[in-house]
Formats: sequence, structure tokens, C-alpha cells
Amino acid sequence: MKIVLLVIVLMSISMLMAEDADKLATVSIVGDTLIAKITVPADMHMAKQEDFVYVEVDSIAGVEFGKTIWPQGGHLDELGIMNYKGDVLLKRPFTISEAASKKGCTLKIYVGYQMCFATYCKPPEEIEFELKFEPQTEKGCGGCMHPCGDK
Repeated sequence: MKIVLLVIVLMSISMLMAEDADKLATVSIVGDTLIAKITVPADMHMAKQEDFVYVEVDSIAGVEFGKTIWPQGGHLDELGIMNYKGDVLLKRPFTISEAASKKGCTLKIYVGYQMCFATYCKPPEEIEFELKFEPQTEKGCGGCMHPCGDK
């Protein structure tokens, strides 16, 4: 009976701690940079562990992404690992060929994260996003990486 109660309590705690994925991360493009914003819930932190926290993009011909740029700040824990709280912006600069900028495309983006409490971490999770863009027009908007209004 005690085991059954313990399982019910643990399952209830897990459900209460579950966050809506669409509230935890968003992706956008600003100029020549893909930005993933990960929101770390209050009373939690996110460690800089590149195996669990990342921004990856499916390959598209003519589009090259640079390495992930991590935010400055955060704090080192007792093991020397950088930890972040609040909104964390991971950036991936990119270059695009002229031919690719004239075609429409859909980027498949994968944002991985792992949230931790002071005493333990939840399992790593991943969210998949799709960003669609139209080909460039005579008005100068569109292109795979430059939607209308983004200059």
C-alpha cells in the first residue's frame, strides 16, 4: 500500500511540474541569426550541457549555420558548470547563398533543453519547430531567411 501511495504522489508531482512546451521555447530569425529563446521556470535552472541543451537545424542546400552562441552571464555551480535562469537566448548565425535566398523554404528546427531543480534534473526534452519563408519578391521581401518586414 505504501508503494502505491508513493507512486501516486510521484506521478502527481511530475504532472504538476510539467510545462507546456510552447511556453518553454520559441524560435525566430533576426537578420542573419536564428534565435531560440528558452524560458526557465521559476525555482529552476538550466545547465550549459551541450548534449542536452541545443539548437539544431535540418540541412538545406545553400544555407550554412555557425556554432551556437551561448549568452554571457549565468553563474558557475560547485562543479564549474555554467547555469542560467529566466530567459536564455541561444543564437546560431547563418549565411545563405544567393540562389537559396530566391527560393522558398521550410526550416526544421530542434530545440533541446533540460530543466533542473537545486537537487535534481528532469529528463532532457526536445521541441520541433518549423519556420516557413516565401521566395524574394520585387518588393525586396521574402527569401528563405528574410521574410517581409525583416531588413
